[in-house]
Amino acid sequence: MKIKKIAIILSVITLLFVLTGCGEQGKIKKLFKQYETACRKGDAAGMIMCYTPEEGKPILVVIKALGIENTLMDIMKWADESALTESGKDLQSTLKTIKIKPVSYDFNTDKTYCEVKAECSIGKQDPKEVEFHCVLVDKMWYFTFK
Repeated sequence: MKIKKIAIILSVITLLFVLTGCGEQGKIKKLFKQYETACRKGDAAGMIMCYTPEEGKPILVVIKALGIENTLMDIMKWADESALTESGKDLQSTLKTIKIKPVSYDFNTDKTYCEVKAECSIGKQDPKEVEFHCVLVDKMWYFTFK
């Protein structure tokens, strides 16, 4: 009987440990999915909204002031589109192939900041490891430039 109680207690403790760790990772995974979806659509505003309000809002103001329609397609008119496109594909088709997969999470002790390593690829390119910095603001995870 004692062994059963100990097993139940250990199971509950393990479950709580797993859920608290995975809970924050799950929230960060949702942030990455939101960002990836915005990238694939060429939605610059959606990408910017994944950054902290403190960092993202000024960028949105600049985009609106420039008269850009809040899409990556419009922004890319100012850049070298050929750098992002594969042979024979237009920019929009290439953007739809973007993949961003978080692979490791390094939280600070109070779980308000996390460095995430992600595999990022576009088209047929080999994935490259990119480090993202995430911060918890008002119970929501955002990317940060800091």
